[in-house]
Amino acid sequence: MNKNLTQNKIIINLIQKVFPKGNTEIIERPHSFIIKDKNENSNKVKRVIILPPKGYTANSIDELNSHDEVRKAKITVKGSFRSGKENFSIIKKCLKFAFLSTRKAIIEKNVPYALIYENQKTYREKILSSKDSIYVVKENGEGFYHNLINLSDEWLVIFLEKELRTGKKMNIQLLLNPFTQVEKKLVIKLIQKIEKYGDELFEKDKKLISSVLKIKTGKILPVLVEALNILETGRHEPCTVYALILNKSKSDKENVIDYLKNALKNKDAPDYYLAELLFKLEK
Repeated sequence: MNKNLTQNKIIINLIQKVFPKGNTEIIERPHSFIIKDKNENSNKVKRVIILPPKGYTANSIDELNSHDEVRKAKITVKGSFRSGKENFSIIKKCLKFAFLSTRKAIIEKNVPYALIYENQKTYREKILSSKDSIYVVKENGEGFYHNLINLSDEWLVIFLEKELRTGKKMNIQLLLNPFTQVEKKLVIKLIQKIEKYGDELFEKDKKLISSVLKIKTGKILPVLVEALNILETGRHEPCTVYALILNKSKSDKENVIDYLKNALKNKDAPDYYLAELLFKLEK
């Protein structure tokens, strides 16, 4: 699929326009593709999202992903691309923007994502056509949870512009001092794989996850909380760390809760993830 994407003339032209320096990569999600700059280092980010027929940006069609890293984000539906054509094809009513009108959501205990409940008071939908532009995340919290769903049988292209919040940068080096050499290697490998795979890690290296979660809470939890500050590149990296903390809490819930409370007080990581973890664990 990567080869087809990069060889399509319409996509090539769009990539050259959005990323004139040409230093791009394609991130493959379960039901979408994200084209991005390899070295995103600004608080203003541009990406190209490609949805296959009936594809969506979340891991499953009933999920609403959280976007804690985003202050505001805007999408433009470019249209579909077809073999032999030099311009995007116009499609009406091709994209569903499923979202919550508030930053708050009820999230089930053992999953990191909000789910679509059509009878939920804050749940909303908007149907978009080619050339439509809309803010999918607003500063008032609307769209903080959302999913973009391709309603068509065509390959759909979306242009994304988002402005990131100013946040703390992840730095785990000083936290590794109490670790043995074996433990250090495991933790460094874990962070590297989260950066490389995001939430795909749960399928790609279950053994590594199991080994890391066996490390004592007092050692590993400070590292995992610090890792919540990891850069989000489209791979759901912070949510991956969030899920690891949930898993660790199964064996040492009280100590995890105590540490998270102090971390929230000291602003060691984004408030959203820490508060949501505490909400789940204190139920």
